[in-house]
Amino acid sequence: MPRKPRSHEATKPRRVAWPHPSCHSEGAPRPKNLAGRLAWPHLRGHVGRRLHAQAFDEHAHADVGTAPVRPAFSLAELMIAIVILGLGLLFIAAALPVGLSYTRDTLDLAAGEAASEYALDTVEQCLRTSHNLVKPIIFPPQPRLDNLFRPRQNIGPNYPLAPRDPEPWIKVRPLVMTNVVYGPTGGPPSKGDEITYDTENATIAPWFPFAGVNILLGLEKTQYDAVAGRLRLGTYPMFFPAFPGFPGLPSVARVYPPITPDWPFTTTNFFVDLADGVLTPRPVLTPTLGGSETLKALERRVVWTAFYRRLLYPQPGPDGSFGTLDDIAGDPLLYEVIVLVVRRPSVDHRFPIQDNSAGNPAQPLAATVAGSEVLAPEPWLVTFDPNWSLPPQPPLVVGTDYANTPDRPLLPAFSERPTLTFRCTREVGILLPVGSIFIPAVNDDWPRRTAALRRAGFVPHAPDALPIYEVVERPDEFTVIVKNNGFYPWIDIATGQTPANWPVWVIPPAFRERDSTGQPVYERRSPILAIARRYIRLREID
Repeated sequence: MPRKPRSHEATKPRRVAWPHPSCHSEGAPRPKNLAGRLAWPHLRGHVGRRLHAQAFDEHAHADVGTAPVRPAFSLAELMIAIVILGLGLLFIAAALPVGLSYTRDTLDLAAGEAASEYALDTVEQCLRTSHNLVKPIIFPPQPRLDNLFRPRQNIGPNYPLAPRDPEPWIKVRPLVMTNVVYGPTGGPPSKGDEITYDTENATIAPWFPFAGVNILLGLEKTQYDAVAGRLRLGTYPMFFPAFPGFPGLPSVARVYPPITPDWPFTTTNFFVDLADGVLTPRPVLTPTLGGSETLKALERRVVWTAFYRRLLYPQPGPDGSFGTLDDIAGDPLLYEVIVLVVRRPSVDHRFPIQDNSAGNPAQPLAATVAGSEVLAPEPWLVTFDPNWSLPPQPPLVVGTDYANTPDRPLLPAFSERPTLTFRCTREVGILLPVGSIFIPAVNDDWPRRTAALRRAGFVPHAPDALPIYEVVERPDEFTVIVKNNGFYPWIDIATGQTPANWPVWVIPPAFRERDSTGQPVYERRSPILAIARRYIRLREID
């Protein structure tokens, strides 16, 4: 039985003797290295094969010495590695949508901030008001000289005497600007045309009878008016082609990034003198006028709209009557402007115009006539379900939750709610997806005004604040849960007030198609990118 080799012998490379000189040509030198041995041309047969094997074996062990050769991975190790690799790929695949969502949110945030600053700067530069309110002519209709709603007083034969600088019911109003028609076709107006939506008469006027608010005959213009100017009260349709009067801004100013005009704006052609001697900005070059400015605007996906509210109204002094030395002066030129920047999901998406022909803001519908689909959103005035109470539930109790004083301060024992729950109809609910906002249209009256006639506002009393509510949850199509901002809706229940007396402004989502009834099929994601606010002192012209 042969002897078993020792451990150090078992790992020692095997040596093979070089062949006898007789195996190769006489006088041939013996190679000294691997290359020489492999290139030795005289080896033949098994001797050559053994020499080549020895040469490779010596070269393989030249650096590692006598270390043993490691075995390869087993099948079990290979399977474990494949499982770990698969789990890693799954984690990466799951993280990709989250990363894309964060990237999209970052881009939206940047675009919203830039667009809101651009919008506020544009409003501050272009918006102006007039001391005379209307053009001093004796025949109707008297066109407005400013592009903001202000309660008209005794100016001309068409506007009877009104209370001195009254506070209107609806204090927060959309800034009237022209818009670009997207569809439906079959107009005029048709795609690419400019229109002006008469917010005052189309949305605010129908709310008064719905809420049971009676406006004395002849005092309508202390509460709503055709800011767009040349239309008589109640003119139909609710929107009409260019040169409607004096909208605050042209349609092409409502897109971001700004478009390049067909020709540069200069000092000499910025204003156009119309036949009646009123200066207005030059018309936007629509396809009808041989231009392409509105078509360029239709390619923009980031658009904006704006609201405004007067900050300081005059108040009577301690004697409670106007016209005395103790009157508290207001400021007719100081306003707060609120800009909402939205993004259209695609260039094919558009926004609907509200149809209030039924006179029911609790169940609003979208208009279906030609020109009722526009590039930038036009705010809708809606109310929550009148058959339910406003939040919180149970309702706040005077004397228990807040003091029975004009300021309505919350009492120390009151427990704050993190969220507020509103109840609405289905028609209002589809306008408020998660992430959307609504802005109260009524605002608390300043002290010593005729607050007893309003009976709607906030707890605590906030005449100088405008709380905005953000939707954070939608449990069902009739329930809207918002983040609590510290202000609770208030109506005077003792006098029979309902949620109809607490209207709000909403921005409808974008849509691309309509259903079988002609109503839009809205996106389920809020289009709002950013909200920005700024106090602005307007320039006054004669």
